[in-house]
Amino acid sequence: MSSNYRMNKAFIDKYRKELQTMLDDISEIDKRVLNKAVNVGLADAKRNTPVVTGFMRRSWAVTPTKKTASGAEKSLINTADYALI
Repeated sequence: MSSNYRMNKAFIDKYRKELQTMLDDISEIDKRVLNKAVNVGLADAKRNTPVVTGFMRRSWAVTPTKKTASGAEKSLINTADYALI
């Protein structure tokens, strides 16, 4: 094989490695931004939840961040029943 082929292959391999590093960095940034946004939402939900006994306010929670095919996912949930039967 020619030395030009080896140089090109080495350059492409290096470029792929750099791109992968950038993708990993972007994935980490996605998780941090998502965590920050959901935590702000959690604080807002708790602040705006009516308090009678405090049970409903204490029932707010967030799920762990999961990596998905389209990025990252995290949910804000409340486990308290909203209606009395």
